[in-house]
Amino acid sequence: MPVPRVDHDLCSGTGYCAEIAPTVFTVRERRAWLVEQTDGHPADPELVRRAADACPWFAISHTDDAESP
Repeated sequence: MPVPRVDHDLCSGTGYCAEIAPTVFTVRERRAWLVEQTDGHPADPELVRRAADACPWFAISHTDDAESP
């Protein structure tokens, strides 16, 4: 499963990620933030990849669980 990350130094708050994956991303204070996963289910991998691809500032990245520290 991909683990999403947002680089707030790059994010301009366009909100494309939140439009594509509202269960994963939200926009506050003109920046994208991860939605807290309170239901215990991981983020949909396809949505995370689509949101990362749609970010015009390349502020969203993702790693596989196995790559996470």
